[in-house]
Amino acid sequence: MSEQADLRRSWTVAVLVCFVVNLVPALLAAIVLKKSAGQIAEPYFALVAIQIVATMLAWRLRKWEERGGEPARVAFGWALMVAFLSCGAIATFVYSAAEFRLLDVRANWDVILFAGIATIFVSGVSMYYQSLPRLVARASKRIDPR
Repeated sequence: MSEQADLRRSWTVAVLVCFVVNLVPALLAAIVLKKSAGQIAEPYFALVAIQIVATMLAWRLRKWEERGGEPARVAFGWALMVAFLSCGAIATFVYSAAEFRLLDVRANWDVILFAGIATIFVSGVSMYYQSLPRLVARASKRIDPR
C-alpha cells in the first residue's frame, strides 16, 4: 500500500474517532439540557471541526519538528496551535451557551472577553515554555552524533 493511501486511512480514522469521542458529551448535553438532536448538532459540529483543524495543524507541526525546524519557531507554532484550539473551544462554548439561553452575552461580554483572552494567552505561553525544552533536547540529539 502506498504512503498516500496510508495517510488517507490514518486521517479518516482520526476524523471518525474525533466524531465518536465528541458524540457522547453531545448526547449527554442534549439529555441534561433537554434539547433536541438538531439543537445540539450545530455546536457539536463546530467543536469537532475545530478539533480536526487543530489535529491537522499538530500533524504539520510534528512533521516540521521531524525535519529539523528551529526549536523556537516550532515551539511558537505549537503555542499558536494551542491558542487557536482554545479560542475555538471558547467561541463554541459561548455560542452554545448563548443559543441555549444559558448565558446573556450582552450582560457578560466583559467577563467572556477577559476569560477568552486569559485562556488564549495562558494556553499559548504555557505551551511554548513546555515544548521548547523538549524541542531543544531533540534538536541537540540530532546534532550530537553520540
